[in-house]
Amino acid sequence: MYITNIHKDKHGSDSGTYDHEGRFVPQKFEDIFEKYAEGRDYVTIWDVSNMMKGQRCIADPVGWGGALFEWSATYIMLWPQDGRMMKEDIRGIYDGSIFYKIAARRASNKQYGD
Repeated sequence: MYITNIHKDKHGSDSGTYDHEGRFVPQKFEDIFEKYAEGRDYVTIWDVSNMMKGQRCIADPVGWGGALFEWSATYIMLWPQDGRMMKEDIRGIYDGSIFYKIAARRASNKQYGD
């Protein structure tokens, strides 16, 4: 997968899931779950907090803020009832497929009057 202009969003304290040329690096994505979720297929807000601490660069306070904003937005968008952000949902954010899932869920809820 390639995301145009992703290099403009890179900061020193990011997860490294995209390289500096905008290519998704699947192994970096897997490494996050292996290291910070201990191999589980989900992360909690505490796992994400540990990841942000582990990935931050000492002289990059702007990047710390960027990471906090990005992961806060991810949590709000997914809004997991049990507090677990699932691996495939997070991968969907990286590849854009989560937006189709959310749209389908909302359409289904409207259909049934929820």
